[in-house]
Amino acid sequence: MDSLQGEGGTSSPIYFHKPCSICADDDFIYVADGGNGCIKKYSSSFDYVATIRNGNFATHDIKTISVNPYSFRLDDGTVLKPNSLWVFSSTGKNLFLHVISDNRIAYSHRIENLELLEDKYMWDEEFKSVKFSFCNSNYYYLCTTKRVYKIHLSKP
Repeated sequence: MDSLQGEGGTSSPIYFHKPCSICADDDFIYVADGGNGCIKKYSSSFDYVATIRNGNFATHDIKTISVNPYSFRLDDGTVLKPNSLWVFSSTGKNLFLHVISDNRIAYSHRIENLELLEDKYMWDEEFKSVKFSFCNSNYYYLCTTKRVYKIHLSKP
């Protein structure tokens, strides 16, 4: 069994400070290093590729990450590429989505259109995963320890 382990900072490719989420696609493994506010990217054979750290989420609490296999078209016409990395983070009582493509943030957005979050979201919920709709690229699902949220990316 191969492993990446130990405590360290952003400059260390194999050490983490509070890893909180992991996801993979056919080529890469992504580890959300919550304590360091970054994502560490590895090849499928655990070779270090890059550390993704951006001011947009480096100071936030990273909740969960996932690779989205689909493209999304936003209301403003922006197209988010397939196989991009989606990072969900929070600061205070604000939830954010950051989409990373080619190791840089391609889209960053405060999730506002969620009546569920305003009325029902309990800030002590722990995010577990995000899943994408196979039949409609306009929405995705966030799973927490208490609920599953259906979130529209653009206005339906």
